Amino acid sequence: MVLNYLDGYPLMLPSRYTDKEACYTKVYITTNWALSEQYKNIQTSHPSTWQAFLRRINRVYNFDASKDKPVNKVTGQPYLSVNGLKPIDDGEQLPF
Repeated sequence: MVLNYLDGYPLMLPSRYTDKEACYTKVYITTNWALSEQYKNIQTSHPSTWQAFLRRINRVYNFDASKDKPVNKVTGQPYLSVNGLKPIDDGEQLPF
């Protein structure tokens, strides 16, 4: 199912009462797991499907609070465009 969302071809998304056509050009995947920890069973039982999933991912960034800037996990270089990112403390009112 995830491959269909990342394919780049028209896709109908399930919705209440009537499905909607996907009109996005970028997908952001956020997770607490490393990329290598995603879909472990698919990695071993269907390696070609796992490779297809990896081909659809252009960049991987680690947004770690201990770093001044997020780091690109592929190149190791800092992610330079962090405008608009604001740390939010536990219990702080969310801005949205």
